[in-house]
Parts: sequence; C-alpha cells; structure tokens
Amino acid sequence: MKRLHLLYGIAALLSFAACTESKQTTTETTTAVPAAEAKLDSLFYKHLEGSIAGKAIVMELIRSTDYATGSYYYRDIGIPIKLQFDSIAPNGELRFSEMMWSTSGNPKAPQFIVKWNGKAFTGTWKDEDKGKNFPIVLTETYAKSSVPFRVMKVIDSVYAFPGKKNSPQAKATIQTLIAEANPNSRFVNTQIKSIMQLQGSDWNKALKASAQRFFNDYDTGISEEDLNDPELARASMNYESLETLGVRYNEKDFLVFEAMNFAYTGGAHGNHGITFTCFDLKTKRRLKLKDIVNIDSAGLQRQIEKRFRQQYGLAPGASLKEILFDDFLAANENVYFNDKGIGFLYNPYEIAAYAAGELEVFVPYTDVRGFIVPAFKQRMGL
Repeated sequence: MKRLHLLYGIAALLSFAACTESKQTTTETTTAVPAAEAKLDSLFYKHLEGSIAGKAIVMELIRSTDYATGSYYYRDIGIPIKLQFDSIAPNGELRFSEMMWSTSGNPKAPQFIVKWNGKAFTGTWKDEDKGKNFPIVLTETYAKSSVPFRVMKVIDSVYAFPGKKNSPQAKATIQTLIAEANPNSRFVNTQIKSIMQLQGSDWNKALKASAQRFFNDYDTGISEEDLNDPELARASMNYESLETLGVRYNEKDFLVFEAMNFAYTGGAHGNHGITFTCFDLKTKRRLKLKDIVNIDSAGLQRQIEKRFRQQYGLAPGASLKEILFDDFLAANENVYFNDKGIGFLYNPYEIAAYAAGELEVFVPYTDVRGFIVPAFKQRMGL
C-alpha cells in the first residue's frame, strides 16, 4: 500500500506539469511569506514547531503550487512520519494525512486540517479511527540555527513531433530550494547545486538546462509516419521526469536534504529513488555514517534488523525474507538523523521488490549509545 501512496503522489505532481504547446516553460518562484501577511504563497518551505496533545513536534513542509509534501516527528520519539497531500481549498485550507511505514494504506490515517494566519498554521489534528481531535498551532521558526529557504520550480515539455496529431511528448518538473537570509547560504546553495547537478549562477537557467538534458535523451523510437497508428502513439511514449528537493532535518547548524528523482522512459512503470545528504554547517562539510556512529558493521546490523522487525510488524524470530530479498539487513550510506536517532533508507530493488517501495529503518541513539562519535554527541546534546 505504501507503493500506491508514493506513486499517487508522483502522478499528482506530474499531472500539474502538463503543457499544451509544442514547447512551453513555466517558472514559479517565491520567497518566504512575511509574518504580517496571511496570504499563503503557492510555493514555500516552512520549518514548523508545535505540539499534538501536549507532545512537541517538528515539521518540514513544502508547497509546490497545487501540492504539499513533507514530514514531521515527535521530539520525544524521533521516528519521521511522512505527510501525504490530500487537498488545498480555495480559502487556503490545507489537508494532509500521515503515512506511517506499516499503515500508510489506511484511508483513515490521522489528518492535519490547517490554515495559515501569517505566522503559523492553526487548525486541527484528527485521528478518525481512534475518535481523537486536538487543536494544533504550527509556528514557523528558524530560532534553533535553522536555514530558511525559498522554493523555485520549472515545468517544461517538448513534443517529439511538434504540431503533429498524436505526437508523444516529454515533460520535466524540477523543484529546488534556495537558501536565503542565513550566514551559511552560499555554502548551502553550492551543495544544493551539486546534489541536483545544476550549473551556473542563474537558478532559473540552471533548472531549464537540467530539463533540457532530459529532453536530449528523448527518443520514442517511432517515426512521424507512425503517428497515424494510435497504437504506436500510446502512453508509454510519453516520457516524464520529476526532481524535487526537500528537507528532513534543519536544526542546530545541521542540515539533511532529501532528494527525490522519478523518471518514466517507457516500459511497465517508472523508476524513482530518494537520497539523503547530511551537512554540518559549522564545519562546512558533508557528514557520513562514520561521522555519527563508530560501531562495527555486525553490531549495527543487529540493531537495524531489530528495529526493522518492530517498525514493520514482524515477530522477533520471523524471517526478514517475508518482506526482503534476504534474511539480513545491513547498514547503507543513505542515512539521515534527527534529535533522537539515525535513519536508513533503502530504495526500490535495493533490498526488496519494486512493489515494496522505499523502506526506512529508524535506529534510536539509545540503541548505539556507547558508539556515538563524541563530537557529534556533544553538538546534538545527547
């Protein structure tokens, strides 16, 4: 069911990128909404803090025109909860639901119903299954050495045979973040360009050039004469690409980016992947797993396997092959972290079938207490 949620989200994002001319580019940019304004911009990034039933939470939320995405975690638990976009009403009301890893197929997942008042989102968090409703206030803040961003997006498309009926087309949507109003902005933006393979000082031109690289590889394998046969102009000839950049952690002069790439270039389905990149803004360097914990691979693997079973509903003695290809789960380098622990993400086909989607495992710091690198431990206040 998690696979269905992810593909639905990708499909929704791509549908908003539809263009009707032989070649059309749409660029949308915005900066953070000033506190005095209650209007919610069509593109934004917000680092939010609040509480649900008295329990503190931290949320990273991005709106990309008609779509919103992000994640949040409870400060006393740490396990990230992804957010599935539901709707944006004309009056600015946002609705998005939780996507817990093992229960994301639940149509009655807990839901946020909120509206922007110029400084915060106010509204309700409700869990229909459990009959619980709590008022919620999510305040935008960058007080804990967090980096503010603005969002930029380019939508572009090109027909294989411009002006011809039934011509297949390729579409590209690229959304990035741009750091602003922060001493680390130059360093952060340099890293963003590296992650997204963008070149040049002009962001708009760089995004368009990235879309063009996708178009350069667009080859349907059919001729103009073949367009007279509807079977040859089928949907599989319509290529699509989506690249987005999000944030998983943004506090204490640490920054964790979450880059998602999706591409459909013919065949039964598209392919996607999520990559995390962690940075220490004080030392201006990228962090690897070895900068967070110093533990032998066998010891870390035991903790990952234990937490995987707990988080995906497997009994302690059950075989991991009920979900995975193998009966073991080793650490990889696709890691993120927050106040409470370290997460490992495995992309489709990496450890399980495509239908399983991407799989995450969250290991609390308490599981590796004696192996946390001292410098990291001090910075995180552990």
